[in-house]
Amino acid sequence: FFLGSVLLLVFLFALGLGYKNHKVLSYLLIGAVGLLVLTSAYLLEDAISQPLERFITILGASIIAFSHFKNYKKCKEVQCTCHD
Repeated sequence: FFLGSVLLLVFLFALGLGYKNHKVLSYLLIGAVGLLVLTSAYLLEDAISQPLERFITILGASIIAFSHFKNYKKCKEVQCTCHD
């Protein structure tokens, strides 16, 4: 539980920084949806089958990766220095 809480805080901090630097709300929302999907897989692990849990976990991680990719492309597009 503690590790999950720490990861949640780090993730929210990263999403907040991405929004602060690029002002693109959709990336923040996409990342939040990914986090919600991942969290649901964790919370439902005892109530759903293992293959479904894996699918939901992979789906959530893929959504988060997509959000990161879009943010990265935006950084390159505007030639930001937020990662230097």
